[in-house]
Amino acid sequence: MFHPTSRPGALRRLVLGLALTLALPVSAVAREPLKISDESPLDQRVLTRPEAILRDAPDANAVKKPPVFSTYYVFARETRDGTEWLELGANRTGAETGWMRADETVAWKQTIVASFSNPADRIPVLFFEDKPALERFVKDETMSTRAELLAQTVRSGGTVPETGVIAAEPAEYVSFADQFYLLPILDADEISVNRRKRRVVEVASINQKPAAPRPAATAPQQPFRVGVVFVVDTSMSMEPFIERTKQAIRNILKKVSSEAENDQLSFGMVGFRSSIKETPGLEYTAKEFYPLQRDFDEDAFFRALDDMHASTVSSHDFDEDGLSGLVMASEMPGWADFDGRYIIYVTDAGMLVGENQGSSAGTTPDLFASRAQKDLGIATFALFLKTKAGRAYHEDALAQLGVLTRLDSVSAPLVFPIENGSVAEFGTRVDQLTQSLVQQVRAAEAELAPPPDICESNPEAVECVASQAGRAMQLAWLGRQTQAQAPDTYEAWAADFALDDPSRRALNARVLLTRNQLNDLYVTLQALNEVAGQAIDTDPTKFFSVLKTQLAHVMRDPSQLEALDPSARANVAQITEFDDLGDLLGAYFADLPYDSVLGTITPETWEGMSPSGRHEFLEAIKQKLAMYELYYADTDNWVSINPDAGEGEKVYPIPLEMMP
Repeated sequence: MFHPTSRPGALRRLVLGLALTLALPVSAVAREPLKISDESPLDQRVLTRPEAILRDAPDANAVKKPPVFSTYYVFARETRDGTEWLELGANRTGAETGWMRADETVAWKQTIVASFSNPADRIPVLFFEDKPALERFVKDETMSTRAELLAQTVRSGGTVPETGVIAAEPAEYVSFADQFYLLPILDADEISVNRRKRRVVEVASINQKPAAPRPAATAPQQPFRVGVVFVVDTSMSMEPFIERTKQAIRNILKKVSSEAENDQLSFGMVGFRSSIKETPGLEYTAKEFYPLQRDFDEDAFFRALDDMHASTVSSHDFDEDGLSGLVMASEMPGWADFDGRYIIYVTDAGMLVGENQGSSAGTTPDLFASRAQKDLGIATFALFLKTKAGRAYHEDALAQLGVLTRLDSVSAPLVFPIENGSVAEFGTRVDQLTQSLVQQVRAAEAELAPPPDICESNPEAVECVASQAGRAMQLAWLGRQTQAQAPDTYEAWAADFALDDPSRRALNARVLLTRNQLNDLYVTLQALNEVAGQAIDTDPTKFFSVLKTQLAHVMRDPSQLEALDPSARANVAQITEFDDLGDLLGAYFADLPYDSVLGTITPETWEGMSPSGRHEFLEAIKQKLAMYELYYADTDNWVSINPDAGEGEKVYPIPLEMMP
């Protein structure tokens, strides 16, 4: 998690910082880019403005006109006749550089970008010409009633004098994964909204592809397809619920009336238990009984499910390794063929988290929720059976599920407790939920489905919450069909919160890391993990001194540490002094109001933590490492932000909360 606290002086406390930049053999580096400052290991980088021209030398004829907001490294600065010129290169090696006027560029101190959250049931993001205009609008009591009208006006090419509004978020969801776009964060600040501090950001905006004519307002070319994967607890107590889940799916398939609808609907099934290391007789921790795939074979599906039964052996703990089942379901390759993407999680227990509890998932409920929603476009529902046997665990389990199922576009949790573990009530709920999701196949063909009538009296009803999640999925689908793009706003200010509900996020922050940077970050955390693992049980008052000594030792030879790319030598340096663990990574967030949890770990806070708290901290580091392994292997989502840059300059947009 990251907090809105600015620590611009953090790096000044370093004697030597970790150089989290591209790792290249010394012999291959012809030149080094300029650094942001003498104290920062980060390279100077710029974004090009629309009028930018690249030249062979200052004042020379134009060589080329780069795409707007291409990224370049800065290798030299020179002033001629009062005009500042920059020597720029698309690659960090310094090969094939050119010159550009400084006023044709925008300094980009961090590779932090914003992406739109799903716009379902919130006011669209408005972009303002300057921060004062944004502040005036936010303090206007009528803003929530005016924002939608202003958005419609500017989307249609109209102007809204005296408001400062110059652009608006598209009505459809602009998928960051399906159509990569850049909203680089150039600056950030905080303003007071109802006596609470809220963040506003200055961004630049440009699409990776030039704007194309939007398709005519006809029926979408591709049908709306719904994929549902059940992730079911198959421990000893779950046999009646397993059978009732199978029955619910049979009932749904019988109600799908046409062959066309049947082609738009598919199911998958995963079962999970607990650690087979702790209890070998469980047979499996997670098992795929049927994969999610576009060509759904109903007969094959039910033949596969005939083998799904509850375990005959008790697990080592009341909680089960549900996260392993969720990870298995979310990584199924078939999701790309579906527009409505849903996991229905069924259990009567909480989730094991971390190796020390016996989980092999390598993630947590909050990390899984972030990846499922932001990277994979999957909404997770949970049906929780509040059995009498598990009543001592209900509160903790529901807290986990509340985090697991959070969805930015839905106001209520996607968790539905089943009192007393009633099979009859469970059957009703699973029927309602699956029917609500399947109905989206028909509703999406015409227009966005209105909320069910029950939402007026019971907004937390299954049908209502499923409708909200479905609306978000439909907006994403419409965005793909209409090729929705981010607005061409160039430089503007916007609130990162929803104007009608400041507690909701409208813009999500991501960090663009190259493959080498991600490898360096991984090795750095491996070093911290290794050292902390050795020193965590020592005298808490000596931890930092032990950490510094051992960290200096392992940093002298990074090859002894595990890396994402074993062929690349990590570009790390010895550290002799640091005041908190945030100094290891602070350069990424210098001068912006984002800070790492590591920055909160000082000698004093470490000594004040309980032994379990220290182990939880170490476990969180391990879980981030597991996520970086997934990102590194996700080759389809590495993107180029300069057409002239090499493969090594491709970046991965990592959600900010996934940073340590």
